[in-house]
Parts: sequence; structure tokens; C-alpha cells
Amino acid sequence: MKVGDMVKHRIPTALGYAEDEDTGVVVEILNATDAKAWKKVRVLTEKGLEDWIIQFCEVVNESR
Repeated sequence: MKVGDMVKHRIPTALGYAEDEDTGVVVEILNATDAKAWKKVRVLTEKGLEDWIIQFCEVVNESR
């Protein structure tokens, strides 16, 4: 995953993944503040800028 990639956010639930999936474009990869923190990406969506946990993102279309 890198800046410019289109990603889909899959939110985990107790029964699998939520049907409500957002998509957006990665604008920044954020550094974890410590070893136990989740690594995140800043994503531009229809709702604006959001921070998503990388482990719950799936690359839909890679930038070249």
C-alpha cells in the first residue's frame, strides 16, 4: 500500500465484516506512535479526510 492507491475499508464485526464499506485514496501513511499502536493511513473519501487502520484496508486499484 502506498500514497495514491485506491483502498476499501472493511470494518470487522463479531460476525465477519460490515456491509458498509467505504473507499478512498491514500494521501499519507501515518507512523505508529509506539509499538502497540495500530499503523494507520490518511484517506481522502467523499466525507473528507479520515484515518483508517491499515490492517482493515484492501487495495482496490494501485497507482503506478
